[in-house]
Amino acid sequence: KEFHFFDKKSKIKLLKIIRSKIKNNFKINLNDFVSDFFDQLNFNMIHKLNTPIDLKLNWKQVREMDNNYLFTIGGHGHNHLSFGSLNNSQLKNEITKSLKLFKKKINKRLIHYSYPEGQKVDYNNFVIKFLKESGIKICPSAISGINNIHSDFFNLKRIQFT
Repeated sequence: KEFHFFDKKSKIKLLKIIRSKIKNNFKINLNDFVSDFFDQLNFNMIHKLNTPIDLKLNWKQVREMDNNYLFTIGGHGHNHLSFGSLNNSQLKNEITKSLKLFKKKINKRLIHYSYPEGQKVDYNNFVIKFLKESGIKICPSAISGINNIHSDFFNLKRIQFT
């Protein structure tokens, strides 16, 4: 019943595996699930990971990148929630809050965005419509594939390197 033999590295690995399996199941509240999971196993809760996928830029770093012509700054949601899992009100809040923060923190009105997670289940026509109404001009997916001159700017595919 007790799982104290897991070291922190093993716990983090287990958390990543579980997170990858349930994050697209919109019937599960991910935060509640993880909290309950740690409670049941009598683990100390891990609130954040210091892995490359979990580290975030600070506003100073964002400004530095924005001032470099090699980078284009875009939004990605406020809480990195799948837009497909949100109701219309939540979606509008998630996008609007992120756009307002960029305006406040780096004085920039964004025209580029990227869907959190970026798979077909993570966005829909309402999401695209609201992004367009919010001034966004392009929002690529994370769906693997190749684009052409006729590709829709809100359904662009990516070639992923691992």
